[in-house]
Amino acid sequence: MTAVRSKPLKSAAGVTTSTLGLGRGFNEDLMTTIARAGRGRAYYGETAEDLMAPFREEFDLLNAVAGSKVTCLLKPVPGIAMEVLNPYPRDAQGRIVLPDVAWGSEAVIAVRLRVPASMVGDAPLVELLSASGSYTDLEGLV
Repeated sequence: MTAVRSKPLKSAAGVTTSTLGLGRGFNEDLMTTIARAGRGRAYYGETAEDLMAPFREEFDLLNAVAGSKVTCLLKPVPGIAMEVLNPYPRDAQGRIVLPDVAWGSEAVIAVRLRVPASMVGDAPLVELLSASGSYTDLEGLV
């Protein structure tokens, strides 16, 4: 059996909790709930060997982080309806909180925009939204 995981998400407090379920005697629903609440990953395997790769992956991710506390603020122009399709949480200012970013990786936000036909007309270019982002680097600078 190979290990299975969910997508990582970063906790607002800067700490994540990942879970490792071994064998058939663990509560998968509980372990997955704990990992999601802790913005971590849930892994399971039938043997300890099945969990070695995910365990190493967790430590590799810790060593590869280039930016943490990654946030993005999206503001649609008046008249545009926006829906964020990712399950990312929002902070008190309404910014989308993304996972940590490792060197050479990316963080993606998927949005659905509803644009009234009256806003488009014959214009070749229409402003739909503005976006700004921030993160903390390895030295703690924003």
